[in-house]
Order: sequence, then structure tokens, then C-alpha cells
Amino acid sequence: MENTRVKKALARLLVEIGQAEQQVEVLRQILCEQDHFETYSTFLRLDRTRKGFIGSKDFLSFFEENHHEAHSEQDIKDFLIHPYDQDADGDISYAEFLKLVLPLDNPELRTITSQRPIYEIPQTQKLSYDIEYALLRLFDRLIKSNRKLDVLKLQLSSYSDAELLFSLLDKNQKGYIELKALNFFFQQLNLNIIDFEVLWILRSMDLDITGRVSMGEFKAMVTPVTPRNQREGSVDQQKRARPSKKPTDVSYSTQDEFHSSSRNKLASLVTPQNAKEQKHKPKQLSKTQELAENHEPFFAFLKIIIKYERELEILREQLCLRKDFNIFDSFRYFDRDGLGYVTVAQMQEYLAKLNLSTDFSALSLYFIRLNKNKTGQLRFSDYASSIVPKSKKIQSELKGHQSRFKEGALSLEEMWSKTTYKLFFEVFFLTVERESMVESVRQLMMQDDTFDPFKTFKAIASKDSGKFTSKQVKYFLSIAL
Repeated sequence: MENTRVKKALARLLVEIGQAEQQVEVLRQILCEQDHFETYSTFLRLDRTRKGFIGSKDFLSFFEENHHEAHSEQDIKDFLIHPYDQDADGDISYAEFLKLVLPLDNPELRTITSQRPIYEIPQTQKLSYDIEYALLRLFDRLIKSNRKLDVLKLQLSSYSDAELLFSLLDKNQKGYIELKALNFFFQQLNLNIIDFEVLWILRSMDLDITGRVSMGEFKAMVTPVTPRNQREGSVDQQKRARPSKKPTDVSYSTQDEFHSSSRNKLASLVTPQNAKEQKHKPKQLSKTQELAENHEPFFAFLKIIIKYERELEILREQLCLRKDFNIFDSFRYFDRDGLGYVTVAQMQEYLAKLNLSTDFSALSLYFIRLNKNKTGQLRFSDYASSIVPKSKKIQSELKGHQSRFKEGALSLEEMWSKTTYKLFFEVFFLTVERESMVESVRQLMMQDDTFDPFKTFKAIASKDSGKFTSKQVKYFLSIAL
């Protein structure tokens, strides 16, 4: 019985690790899709004093400069720096920074990002609006995910030590864990974890990218964060004692060879003197470029929303093409009384029954945007507009899907296949997250001294008409994209 409890606790942690890694991967790819995101220039933006590494205070300053003060310096040390601090010196080197920001699941995007030219970034200057926000989201998600995982790790450590946990997975005593061993472990517990989820679990633990997880890698992943007062020595003393690290001193792994000496040679060309000479050259801007530069915060806002909406629309289409999915069934799960509407509290209650949770404020924003009659109740028509894609063809096909809902008889898991169930909640939670994200971007945009809503409105609208035309909005969006 005790062994079964340990196995189930381990399985829960592994699944959470894999899911957290998938969420972080999406944010990494969104960051790297930004045309002006370049890794070394971004590293310099965070390393304001050019120490050759990024410390907790550097990350804390980044959060504060972007008006996001939700995390303490200790949280940053424990849940942002510690997981990527391979040499355990208490800060992030350039090589460690690459592992933090570059995607794992998109080699092409990884390569494109690595080949972008380095540009000089003054010590007091921020990056473009969209890159700053994409970085903010990535760092915020890493801290929140790792904090949540640490609670599970602490619970698991009270049941068993890392060596015994490793042996539960390494049944053949090979000294490492492979994909096959993970699959077998979940099958023993009758857990239907699909292959790509198991792959993400393996990837998140496989720090040296060999396709296998060693005892050391496994122990690092399942061990809760050690209290700082138990660590040997002071991180601050270690920093003062060692020489400043520079990118040319970094030893790169095979996966990061594209950040080789040629990149460092290019970096040497980007000097303050070169930057100063370029600064005095007259800059000829086209009318389109001038419009884009004068309204940069709003363009960044549009870019983020459009990228998010595109990703969401693809998932909506995939969901609504599933033969077992019916939009009515999904709504009726929340509207148990058949009233034709649900409240925020009701929706959160039934999500909790599925062992799913979301932030109440984020869910409230979702209701506010969709609730057109401002009653605080979400009607079926409002709800459907957030789930159904824009394609008329798919909408027509969805109408032909038979309802499988029977009062009190079927749960969502019984009505839908595992793939449909997972896809529905991916769409639902991404929609909820989008509302929270959009609101955060709006607030950041309004705090930007360069943003003037009235001037931006005038730039889009017809002269003296006080309104947009669809043609003008499309033109403005074409510049934003």
C-alpha cells in the first residue's frame, strides 16, 4: 500500500513536470517568433552592469521596470535561477540563459533565432515592447510553475528518497531512464498518458539532451529547493571572489554550437563607438515606418493579440472537427440546472470537481468580455462565441454533431475521447488566459509614456470622422504584422 502511494505521488509529479514544460515551451516559441529577439542582446539588456552574468537583482529589476512586482527576490533565486544554474554559482551565465529561453521542440525556430544579428543595447534602454512582454510572461510562468512543482517535490520527499524513486522507474537497473521505462511505469498504474506527454516528461528531465535521464538528472528534478540558509557559503561572496564571465569564456554544448566564435566576433563589432557613429547618420523613414515607430506600444499590443488569436483559432478548429465534440454538451456540464446561463462561481465549482483550477480574477475577466448584457451571467450564445471557430464550413459541420448529454448520466470524460477532453480544456484555458494577458498588456501600454490613445486613434481613423473603416483597420494591422 505504501509503495502504491509513493508511485502515485511520483506519477503526479512527473505529469505536472511534463505539463509545465509544455506551457513554458509555448511561451519560449512566442518569444523567439519576435523578429527582433536576439539572445545575446537580450542577455545584455538584463545584465545592465555588464558583469557577464544575470543575478537575482537583475531579474528583480526587470520585473520592476515592467511594473510586475509579484515575485520576491527569494522566489527568483529558488524558482527562476536555481533550475537553470548548472554550475550552482547562484546566477545565470550566457550558456545557461540559452537553455532558459530557446525552444526545445522547434529546431528550425531555434536556428533562426540563433542566426539573428546582435545589436547594441544601451545600459539604460529596454527592448521593444513585445519582446519585453514575452520575456515577462516566460519568467513569470517559470517561477509560478516551479513554485507549484516544489510543493509536490516536498510532499514526495517525505515518502521516499531520490534513489528509491529512481529504482521505481529503472526496473531493469540500467542506470538510466528511457521513454520506454516511463511508459511502462504509467501503464503499471493504469494511467492513460499519451506518448507526446511522456516525451515532454523525459525532455524536461534530460538536461544533457541524450534521450536518457541519469540518476543525477533525476535527482536534480525531483529534489525540492534547498533552503538558502543551508547552502554552503554566500552567493554574493562567490560572485565577488571570481572573475567576471564573458560570452567568449563560455563552454558551449553540442546543441549550442551555433553560438560559436563567429557570434563573438560579430559581438565585438557592436561597440558603443560604432553605435555612436550610426546614431549621427540621418535616418530616412518611409511614411509606413514613421507610423509604426510613432505608435510602437499599440503595434506591439496588436502583434501579441494576433499571435495569440491565431494559435487559439487553430485549436478551436481542431476541437470542433472532433466528431464526439458538441458545443451544447460542454456548456451543459457547467449549466447543470438548464437555465441557459452560468455564473463565475458555478463554473469555478465544476472545474474544481474535475480537479482543474483557474485564477478567479482571470475567469472573471473572461466573463466580463463575453457577457454582453452585463448581468454577470454567461449565456450559451456568449460562451459558444469563445469556443467555435470563425470558419463557416466548420460551424456548419459542428451543427451536425450529435449531443451525448444525459442529465446525471454522463461526465465529460465519458462523453468525449481523451483527445477531445484534453483539447477542449486547452482551448478553454487558453481563452481564459488570453483575457488576463490582454488586460495585462493594456495596463502596461497605458503606463508607457510614449503611448497616447488619442493620437493613435487619429492615426487610424478617417480625418475628422471620429471612426474607423474596415479598410483602415486592415491597413493598420498590415503594418503591425
